[in-house]
Amino acid sequence: MATYFVTGASRGLGLGICTALVARPATEVSAVFAAVRSETDALKRLIADSSGRVQAVSVDVTSENSVKGAAAKVEHGLGNKGLDAVVNAAGVMDFVPDGIEHM
Repeated sequence: MATYFVTGASRGLGLGICTALVARPATEVSAVFAAVRSETDALKRLIADSSGRVQAVSVDVTSENSVKGAAAKVEHGLGNKGLDAVVNAAGVMDFVPDGIEHM
């Protein structure tokens, strides 16, 4: 039972990935953490229809406190289990000479 964290999950590719993941049996995909700046009606419907397997995680990647809060929510949602995959379906970033932590 794999667990996923998907960014950009409110629409477009991210929402499509979340939809495809939750369509898999629960024995294959146990939880999908849908990272968004704000929830859309489409994501709310997916969450409502997912039997608790999809959880929205509000995050503003430009705020360190917001990222830490999102990480804490995912960690709490996982319990003693680890996260299996991260799918980054949001954002565009130029080269960052000092590394990703300084972007």
